[in-house]
Amino acid sequence: VDDHPRSRPSATALWRARGRTAPLPSSYTTIGDTTSGTCGTNFEILSNEHLVAEIERLRNMNGVLDGPRCRACGAAYLENPDEFILNGANGKKPVRGHGEGEVEKPLRVRLIHRPCRGRPGSRFSVTLDHLRQKSTAQNASILKAFVNGGGIQKVRRMILAVEGRNCGVARVYDRLFWLEKTLLAYEREQLRRWKARVEASGQRVYNHLAHDDIALNVNWETSEDRRLTTLNCSTTADVKSGYVYRIDVDFDPTINPADFIAQVFGEPDEPRRHLNKSYTNLAGDTFTHPLMSFQRETGRLDERNLFAAAAHQHSLFLSQKLPLLAADDLTKRRIEREVSARIDLIDELRLNYFAFPATQRDTSRTPFSGIMTRDIYTKAAHLHLVKEMLPRGAIKLVTEQEATLPRIIPHIFHDHIAADDFTWLAIGFDKEATKPKRQRRISDYKQAFSVFMFALHASDPDAAERMSTPDQVRAFIARFMSTATQTHAGVTTGPIQSSNYQQRWMPQIWVHSPVETHGESLKIVGLPLPRRSLRTSLLGLPFSTDVQTLDDRDKERIARHVFDATLQPVSAFFNALRERLSPARRAGGRSARGGASFVNGAFYNPRALIALLNIFRVHYNWFEPRPYVTAGVSELGTEEVERGTTVVRIPGTDELIEVETKAERRPIKRTPAMRLGAHQVADDEANPDPPDPLRVLYRPWIYAGTPVWDKFETPGVDQRRRRSARVR
Repeated sequence: VDDHPRSRPSATALWRARGRTAPLPSSYTTIGDTTSGTCGTNFEILSNEHLVAEIERLRNMNGVLDGPRCRACGAAYLENPDEFILNGANGKKPVRGHGEGEVEKPLRVRLIHRPCRGRPGSRFSVTLDHLRQKSTAQNASILKAFVNGGGIQKVRRMILAVEGRNCGVARVYDRLFWLEKTLLAYEREQLRRWKARVEASGQRVYNHLAHDDIALNVNWETSEDRRLTTLNCSTTADVKSGYVYRIDVDFDPTINPADFIAQVFGEPDEPRRHLNKSYTNLAGDTFTHPLMSFQRETGRLDERNLFAAAAHQHSLFLSQKLPLLAADDLTKRRIEREVSARIDLIDELRLNYFAFPATQRDTSRTPFSGIMTRDIYTKAAHLHLVKEMLPRGAIKLVTEQEATLPRIIPHIFHDHIAADDFTWLAIGFDKEATKPKRQRRISDYKQAFSVFMFALHASDPDAAERMSTPDQVRAFIARFMSTATQTHAGVTTGPIQSSNYQQRWMPQIWVHSPVETHGESLKIVGLPLPRRSLRTSLLGLPFSTDVQTLDDRDKERIARHVFDATLQPVSAFFNALRERLSPARRAGGRSARGGASFVNGAFYNPRALIALLNIFRVHYNWFEPRPYVTAGVSELGTEEVERGTTVVRIPGTDELIEVETKAERRPIKRTPAMRLGAHQVADDEANPDPPDPLRVLYRPWIYAGTPVWDKFETPGVDQRRRRSARVR
């Protein structure tokens, strides 16, 4: 027991580089209740293996970007293209070449996996996904419909209007998943080129990131209360450009609950597997103990929903599918006994081993094609993959006070912290403030800032003239920021941050920001992990220390962090998502339909929801120019224009007069990818155009950088080489 006033329970597995398992700490620091004699600590060890499994799930977007595999051994072509041999084309069609007349474009490319040569499945063909689409002209319109709230029925009507015949829902889903795969492959290749270009330049990179979650609802969880299932979507964006790197949902669509339960725990007539483990104590005695969550194969998943979904799958089969079986009664009774035995096994595990309460799911709906994962593993894997996507350099991460983050951030960014290249800022603000109240606070802030700048110009006009807008805002923050504490009747009662952010290694001083920007009203900012020099200065100081009593250098550095602490890019993305995608809207409100068949703000198919989120994010990043202004730096999002004149009529007369226009600056509209530098734009190009969706959708982006890319992208290269060789 450690009675340090700022220590709190902290139990974590040491997560290091991918694929390596670090040893667990030998002891844990806990804080106990000495009066009652009980520890009162509730902590849980997390698993390296579960984290690696979640990283591998999200790395290729639930297998969307896996690419073709050798059917003999399962080796993926994209992971090691050098192991595969090109074996010619399987079908060709003539196309117009580049100044060379007609050339033959391959319809399919044959590959042979060299280590498995001669084995069945080692020779296979790959083709482009859009090859079998009978009509591709409306794909750009379908893409715009998906990113602007168009549902499945709207897309069906669009296809009907173009082709003159109806199509099923399965065809719309095929088009949805094809768009997701193509756009994700395009983005992955563009970001790979951008990262290589930035690292090759040798310039010092400073990655300023904002991380937040959005909760989306899907389906009913139970039929009694119609409680919606909530999925958390971890999102990280670049503050300087607004580029949204990833949005990852804590739902694994690759798992079938009933099959997974049978695979892990065995058949009903088999001995129970993966429930207990044998241990040997110091005296040499052997005993068994139930597996803990980090030791269980199901520990990465939401186990309560896993068992309920598996039992529901079997129940629906008995009630809906079995009566339709074209077989004799003896066969039906045998199948019914086997399925009922599986249900009994699941109930036994759920009630007697895991102690999960029984839930009655809606008997009219099929279960999810997948299962929810534990949010802490999804969030850790999300941050790990974002770190992989960034060029080498320093990282500043801005988050809210999420309880799980102190357990994972120090381990995910361990290497950056050791190199003193990592800063973590945590913020909180008044989310319940009404619009009039926010406007009143903004007005007070602008007035106080004007008074401050007037006094600064009066005291030192030369220094004030040399200061840029960010310097002026940081100077204002340094002068008027104050220590944030919990108070009651004017008396300090404790730190303002939650207990998760009162760790021994965290500075305890949190500050009130005097700046009102981007709807973050009454913002408080903490520094859980600043750079080493500032952390050394602040560690050990009480949480109630007046920030204005610190030395000027520390005040300046804290003011710089308060200025940078914003969630603006993810907030702007979430606002667009809520407004434009109907499945992302908040539940509640009025509706023209009522009753048990409709819940406003819910979505049924989580896999389709993930595809819509990925399509919307890529379209938001690459194809939609819009103005974007960072905190306190309005000039970065505008450009100067010459003031012209216009002619207006004097009211009540026919006399015309010439007056000057008011506009002095106009907003610059660029996509987040342009502002990030991933989409290169010429310096003299004032209004660059985003990429053309039709030119993006029909290129083999998933095979970029491999020999298959050359076959599909540049048809006739080998033919031209052979012709030039004959000429020579």
